[in-house]
Amino acid sequence: MSPTLGSTGVPPPTLIPALSPTPRPTGLFERGFARITVAELNVRTAPSINAAQLMQYQGDAPPTPVRWGKRSGFDRVFILAGPVDADGYRWWQVGPTVYESNGVSYPAPLAPVPEEIGWVAGGDGDRAWLVPTDECPVGPIELADITLQKASWGVRVGCFQGQVLTLRGWLTTLPPDDGSAGPPVAGPAIFPVVMGWYDDGNVNRLDFRLDPAMGMKLPSPEQWVEVTGSFDHPTASQCEAYEVLACRATLTVTAIRSLGP
Repeated sequence: MSPTLGSTGVPPPTLIPALSPTPRPTGLFERGFARITVAELNVRTAPSINAAQLMQYQGDAPPTPVRWGKRSGFDRVFILAGPVDADGYRWWQVGPTVYESNGVSYPAPLAPVPEEIGWVAGGDGDRAWLVPTDECPVGPIELADITLQKASWGVRVGCFQGQVLTLRGWLTTLPPDDGSAGPPVAGPAIFPVVMGWYDDGNVNRLDFRLDPAMGMKLPSPEQWVEVTGSFDHPTASQCEAYEVLACRATLTVTAIRSLGP
């Protein structure tokens, strides 16, 4: 069935996987999701009880140890590495996939920097402090299901392994902040609806980067486009160290074409 055309004459922005999803392992595993079952779980800089705790810095206040869990609302995480068995525990390197605001949990849209990632122990004997869960959306999936507003950075890194995706969306870019004339210089993104960077709700978008090896130019903004690309692209390793995870969670586009205003 052909998609229903909107007022612009462009089909609704739809995510079209080119490959079937890869079957995911069970239990806890690297590139999987987990839930913290306890009120507080110490987060350390290395997989050892002797490693320093991850610290949180807030302005001029003294740093405080990071403890994730049900008390803070940071109770869901994405597993980046592990397991490592040490000091009688099985350790996993994780980053939170939720944040809390006014007592409500939301998907964490942006990937953490290295200083915000740490190691946690998975349990003590028969007590599991970390249990497997799954945040991957179930198809059919539209662009609106994986925007920064709807899905965590972990979903974008962990749920589309080996898949080339084709999406349609409204192209907007972040204008230069110096007020000078000329084309936008940063911030390409596509929206499921006609929207700009400074509109309310602008997290309803999917950021992307052009594959540096393709030599592509970005079309003029404020029009519908179709992009083809993938998450966790190999070129993410070329990003600065503190940006590598963010680049992995950003769609790397290998083809883009204009669909019109």
